[in-house]
This record gives sequence, C-alpha cells and structure tokens, in this order.
Amino acid sequence: MARGSSPDAVHLAELSSWIDAADLVEAALLPAIIDTPNTFGILESTALGMGNWWHNTWLQNKRDFARGTARIRPIFLPWYVGTDIYPTPTDLRK
Repeated sequence: MARGSSPDAVHLAELSSWIDAADLVEAALLPAIIDTPNTFGILESTALGMGNWWHNTWLQNKRDFARGTARIRPIFLPWYVGTDIYPTPTDLRK
C-alpha cells in the first residue's frame, strides 16, 4: 500500500478487522505520507476488542497527541452523534 508513491489523501475504513494492518498501514502507508498542510487522512474503525493492533494504535496516538508527539490526531465519535440517525424527527419536534 502506497509503496512507490506519496499520497496526500487517505481514507481507510474498518481497520480493526484488517488482516496484517500493522504491516500495511505502519510499514507501508504511513512512512510514504509526507507531512504537509495539504495532507489529509482518515483511519477509522469500530472497536473489535482490546489489545489488538487498532486498540493499541488508538491508545498510543491518544497518549502521544497529549504530549505533542503524535502524527495522528485521535478523535472518538460515538454512534449517537450521527445526525443521519439521531436526533429523530420526533426528537426535533420535542
């Protein structure tokens, strides 16, 4: 993934269920991305347990972002902030 190129836009979904995501993302994709103001990427997934690559990556970026050393900004969006589902028309009329 991204070997031989320098992508400036990335969107990867459901990373917790990828087989060998550590090799694909950490070893191939992230080193190929050049940090510029025009670079934009989204790595997203639902949780798939604890102690797996996705969970560990989230924890590391959460810790490193607070220290100012993370390349990735961790953002958690719970399911209930999806405006396509909530609030319902009934909730809005209340």
